[in-house]
Amino acid sequence: TQLGLISPICRLTEFQNQPSITKRPPNLLLTRYLSSCISRDATPDQFIMDEFIKYDEDPQCILRLVNSELQDSYSAMFCLTLECYIRNISLDNFSPNIFGSPVKWILSNENRFQSLDLWHYDNANFVGIENKRSQFNKVRIIRFHYCSTAFVTNFLNALKAVAFTIDTIIFDNIQFDEQCSILFINYLQSATLFSSLKNMAFLSCSCTSMPFRNLAQHCFQTSEKLESFTADNCDIDVCDMLLEISESENKIQHVSVRKNFGKTVISPNETIISNTILTVDAGECEWTEDSFISFISAICRRLRRSPLALIIDRTTIEVEWSEIFERLPIESYMPILTELNISWNKFDDRAF
Repeated sequence: TQLGLISPICRLTEFQNQPSITKRPPNLLLTRYLSSCISRDATPDQFIMDEFIKYDEDPQCILRLVNSELQDSYSAMFCLTLECYIRNISLDNFSPNIFGSPVKWILSNENRFQSLDLWHYDNANFVGIENKRSQFNKVRIIRFHYCSTAFVTNFLNALKAVAFTIDTIIFDNIQFDEQCSILFINYLQSATLFSSLKNMAFLSCSCTSMPFRNLAQHCFQTSEKLESFTADNCDIDVCDMLLEISESENKIQHVSVRKNFGKTVISPNETIISNTILTVDAGECEWTEDSFISFISAICRRLRRSPLALIIDRTTIEVEWSEIFERLPIESYMPILTELNISWNKFDDRAF
């Protein structure tokens, strides 16, 4: 019925005489910022003016603010929330002394942002962060890049009582100490912020108080709604990690363990890939011959109903691929894989 009404509606004159879409006014963001400063009797910040001039010349969906200390972030953040293009805000050691104020505008106030990236923070002042958020705030992704453990710990403590959720958290080059590790694991179970977490990623991370594998194990075991788990370049054994995931009760669908190693040999009676997993990315890993053969065999020896995509590009193995193919018990394999990516692997002549 609704589709049938489209044609009569389109014939109405008020819909036919709509003005053409105009271009973005020049210096829009800068003008808004200066107007806000004037209305608040505040002095415009030269760094913000320069950044907004750059943005007005070439509007992008990502805005990165780097190494500047503001006295007041109200005017700058107010104007950014009005921008229709910006989807990601990246703060690179930006205004750590009033850090809580811009974060409040990003995580709690009405805006069109979707993600927040935090770069190179050693510590910050978290005063100003609010526990509630606007229903028109859609920020669901938080990423930490090269931040100190103290900063991550304080950030988690500052958001432990918030009444909103995110669905993705990413740690990039973070070294977890004992306090931060335990805190994060506890908050995964108790904090509202992580109650709907679907995606968790660790990129080039390490742990000082325990093997990183143990931290990762606690993380995906305490996140019941997790759909995607990444632990790239974290010095873990691929087989051990996949065995831990398969033994857990969660329903992870996508696993990435790139740039790690494989030394563990999987026994014939062990299940390495649970039926819920749809994608395994083990590219750029270093393998022993026995471990790699047991890995492929463990995947292909059991039937499953769900499709499975396996990525093993740029693989490093201690023997030639032809020797691997000769040792694989292909006659006992099941038609499991629906996608296989073996790009950038150097095959010798005998492999073909």
